[in-house]
Amino acid sequence: MLLAGFAEAKRVRVFADGWSAGAQRFRPAVIGAAWDDLAALVRAWDPGWPMPARAIVAFRCAGKPAAPPALRDLLWNTFGVPVFEQYLGPNLELLAFECEAHDGLHLANAGVHDPGCALRTELCACGNPTPRLCAVEEPEPASPRPMAMASGA
Repeated sequence: MLLAGFAEAKRVRVFADGWSAGAQRFRPAVIGAAWDDLAALVRAWDPGWPMPARAIVAFRCAGKPAAPPALRDLLWNTFGVPVFEQYLGPNLELLAFECEAHDGLHLANAGVHDPGCALRTELCACGNPTPRLCAVEEPEPASPRPMAMASGA
């Protein structure tokens, strides 16, 4: 974890100061960090550093906007592993999480609300029946209609 506030465990290490020599020596299978810290990590990435073997977990705290799709693509192109978003509350409690279907965030807490997201209740492709927060897509602007031309007769 590259985010302060998480508890360490046998297979979990917290590097609150970000990517470091200690993180490199740990050789994480999964890197967990805030979106902004992941963007900084990609900019500073050295191809000689150990790559995460399984996934990247991107943390977004309540009230923060979702990361742009281009950042998710950049992480995939840099590390070659899937990115899963987790939506965290003020005390780092898990509010919602992304599954392998990447179609919204499954609620871990029934009272979760996120501006800019709609609650979807249909069964997810992953099989989890939990409601999901899904980004509300902006409608495409209507293109102007071509004007009909009358022929002079």
